Amino acid sequence: MISAACKIEFIPAGGVAVVLVDVGGWMESLPRFSARQELFEPDGIHQSDGFIKPLGGVLVDITFAAIEEPVTAADMWGGFLDVAPMALTGALVITGGGKVTTFEPAVMTATAPALPGSDGGLVKRWQVQGALPVTEDE
Repeated sequence: MISAACKIEFIPAGGVAVVLVDVGGWMESLPRFSARQELFEPDGIHQSDGFIKPLGGVLVDITFAAIEEPVTAADMWGGFLDVAPMALTGALVITGGGKVTTFEPAVMTATAPALPGSDGGLVKRWQVQGALPVTEDE
């Protein structure tokens, strides 16, 4: 478990920002970022003249897990039951270290809460797919 050095929020299209992790909040580990690009194989992979041509459109997968410490058991179970929204579109914004990094457009593809642990913490796993980020100074 680590303390978050940045704020991570998701801003649904036409909606209000939802803070997923705030500065000083708890995370299981650092967020993972992996980028991929759609590829096209015109001639097939096993032919002697086969080749792979990139078509553009880099997609970044961002995954992380936040750990919340609910005040009461009712808060804990309420948070567990209320954590799984439908797929949301909008922007993922990471703020910290004097920088603001925005992945837009972005889609929150999955939210998977773990059952509360023995210490009463609630783990929320987030998965977001977005375009290459834009980083600016705060």
